[in-house]
Amino acid sequence: MSSTLNAIDMTPDETPAAEKPTMTAPDPEEAAAKKPTKRSNSFSRRANRGGKKKEEDAMPNAGGVGGGAAVAPAAGGGAAAVEDTGYVDEEAVAAKPSFKLEKQGNPLTDAIQKEAVELFEAGAYDDAGEKFYYLAEAAHQAGDRQQECTALQNMGTSMVMLGSLFEASRCYDSALRLAETPAAEIEVLESLVWCHSELGALDKAVAALHQLRMVHESLEPPDDEAVISDLISEASCRAQLEQHEEAKEVLEAALQRAMEKLPEGAVRSKWQARASSDLAQVMMMPLIVMDDGP
Repeated sequence: MSSTLNAIDMTPDETPAAEKPTMTAPDPEEAAAKKPTKRSNSFSRRANRGGKKKEEDAMPNAGGVGGGAAVAPAAGGGAAAVEDTGYVDEEAVAAKPSFKLEKQGNPLTDAIQKEAVELFEAGAYDDAGEKFYYLAEAAHQAGDRQQECTALQNMGTSMVMLGSLFEASRCYDSALRLAETPAAEIEVLESLVWCHSELGALDKAVAALHQLRMVHESLEPPDDEAVISDLISEASCRAQLEQHEEAKEVLEAALQRAMEKLPEGAVRSKWQARASSDLAQVMMMPLIVMDDGP
């Protein structure tokens, strides 16, 4: 039986280097306070943690359970403003990934998971990733797709905290192929959206958002609020790609869904205001670009 790690495609993507973020070096004082990272197996790939947001953003909640909608639903809007267009958004495209717990089937894997959680909470993300890798291998050998999916998610989140977003996205891709429930698909897809957005791979973020929206629409009943959030997030990505007409159409769909599907009240008002505000900004973009032209 092939191993979990061999099933993860680590082939470099074709995203131009100019589109990829430059990883910032860790703070010297913070690095000195941390335990040295191991390089004992194929999990360990990068020591610096870089990234655009603070580590605390991805730490689990008090109960130790993280990941996807359980931590925070994918929030509509953009991770960053579109340069020279005046389009500024206040919310990220998706919540930064965090790890989740899975009930283990035996004392050994339960002990390994506890060690992984302790290491993650202590900031030893490389060591935690190794533990999650062992859990993924054990689940793979046992034929437990759910456990393997969760362990791969947690490997990916450890990679996120190390700043290795490309490798993290590959872990999430593998986890997505193993997801057996809508809830699992949603959690993994939200992590993929975040990774692709941070890497500047907005076309891939749009594709993941479309898949996420399909899952939300397939629920019984459909999660209309989540669908609207997905649409607004997609519009943000398209705006950053300067696909202004497509962004406008997506926001109009979000506004229409809010008016037709959500009951009157604060929730509908919130999403109507959000979609309307973003739509107004997107409609101004071509005019701003023309004003800045030669």
